[in-house]
Amino acid sequence: MIGVSTSPFNLSMLRKRNTWYTVSSGNFSNPAIWISNGKKKHNYPQAGDDVIINHDVTVDLGFTTVNNLYVYGNLNFTSSYGTALAINGNLNATGTVDMSSTANCILRLNNSFNYINNFIPGSHSTVSYAAIWDQDIMDITYQNLALGGYGNKNVIAPLTVNGVTTFSPLLDNGTVTLLNKSSANKLTFIGAITWISLAGNIDNSVNADIEIRGGISWDYRFANVNLGSGNLYFNGTQSINIGGNSGYAGVGWNNFNTILIKGSSVVTFGPVSTPIIINGSIDGEISSSTLNVSGTLYQATNVAPMATNGVYNYNFGGTSIIGYTYNGNYTLPYGSYNGLVIAGTGTKTLGQNTTLTGQLQLATGTFELSSFNFTVNGVTNSSSGTFSKNSSSGSTVFKGMLGSAGVFGTANFNVSGTVIEFQNGFGYDMRSFVLNTRAGVTIKFTTNNQTIFFGGGVQVMNADVLISGAITVSYTSSLGWICNGVINGDNASSKLLINQTNASRGLTYNNAQQPMQTGIMDSSIASIFVYGLLSGQDITPGTYYNLTLNGSGAKKLLGNVSVTNTYTLTSPATLDSNSFALTNP
Repeated sequence: MIGVSTSPFNLSMLRKRNTWYTVSSGNFSNPAIWISNGKKKHNYPQAGDDVIINHDVTVDLGFTTVNNLYVYGNLNFTSSYGTALAINGNLNATGTVDMSSTANCILRLNNSFNYINNFIPGSHSTVSYAAIWDQDIMDITYQNLALGGYGNKNVIAPLTVNGVTTFSPLLDNGTVTLLNKSSANKLTFIGAITWISLAGNIDNSVNADIEIRGGISWDYRFANVNLGSGNLYFNGTQSINIGGNSGYAGVGWNNFNTILIKGSSVVTFGPVSTPIIINGSIDGEISSSTLNVSGTLYQATNVAPMATNGVYNYNFGGTSIIGYTYNGNYTLPYGSYNGLVIAGTGTKTLGQNTTLTGQLQLATGTFELSSFNFTVNGVTNSSSGTFSKNSSSGSTVFKGMLGSAGVFGTANFNVSGTVIEFQNGFGYDMRSFVLNTRAGVTIKFTTNNQTIFFGGGVQVMNADVLISGAITVSYTSSLGWICNGVINGDNASSKLLINQTNASRGLTYNNAQQPMQTGIMDSSIASIFVYGLLSGQDITPGTYYNLTLNGSGAKKLLGNVSVTNTYTLTSPATLDSNSFALTNP
């Protein structure tokens, strides 16, 4: 048998949610101001309920949630303590929403349709767009704006935010994009632009004007910030910080705007080091407009920042990294840098004596040292670029180590009389870097004990090698070094230590003058030393682990020689003992 209800029908049986109406003004939590058309289980609206406000209602709860909200009167937020109202449905306020509270207050919008006829933002309010789908941003002036949830938050009218703009997809564990829909929609951010979580994008590909007054900071790895190629105004003292990539990494945030620093504003790029790559232009409005760079700036055009007006402190605080990445020839305009990056096509040429207190990164293109003095105090790395020096004038000093990391780079020091000084050695893989020298060039090691290393191939060096002072230079290459120039010292304690770990590889010396005529040569550790000139050579006395005499001509002893492992004499080379002994147990 099927049971059939005989109870009287009531409309409340069809209702899926309560709808609350105000009957008078008062606090949101006051039961006396509400009437509901459903069975009341609460004294005031709850999550899932629709709310219609026809009077003046003040939100006095720490956090409350409703479904659809209709405001025909006034909705106010209390000034006594922080309050928050979340709307899961639609917001239609033909009346007034007043958030001029002296305490923090939040209006969180979780659905697509939102309208406020008269909005009073005050100085402590935040409007949060937190739907997990696209939302249009209302045409109102905001104090603070929070962008959360998922999808696009569409700018459909000019947008002004007086306070902070925050990307906060952490609220709903999603990614959100501020999407400008029209070039007529100028974006004005008077407060800072920040990211609470890493994700969150800006898409101004419509190239609308943007004005930033409170700075901006984000992580390049997770946030895609596209400010377009229109006008970008910095107005007021502020900082621009982009995290996520090293300043020497060669990749960074590309900016294509026409940037204008307004009035006497001071704008600082940094100190976070992800490169800001200027593909457009950046200038000042007046002579006191100031750009400070304490982080990393890459100049991708042939026009320096602040070229027309203003002050350019390109090494503010002594911490900046400046990159010249323009695709074409360019002369460096300054004589001192902290960090320097050379990239792009063409030749970047020194314009004066130049000193780096930090690192040098030669990424691509050619770096011409010309006739000027050039000193690098930090590490030097070459990725795929070329060092060049077309003059023997001017000193070249690498106080930090020279190395390579990348595809293929070269150093061409081919003008006789050139002296290249190293104070902390060099080490590189021949598959990614080659040092090219000619006879008459001197590779000079000074100041500190240091190491030279060649991996991935055999380095042929036509330059002379000079170990200057009472220092030790350790050669630890795994594959080999062919030296056609003279290896010598200028001090009785100058020392060449052949510390080759591969006994089948070592140093092939192709010069008539004995190596280390002045100073000490130690080839007693497991390695091989080859005298290989196609004519006579003088042999430095001492102990060798492996010794090979080949090429041709007489190899002349200048003192007693002991070979502790393998001694090889290959015809037509001959040994001239010169009244000394060569022993090989």
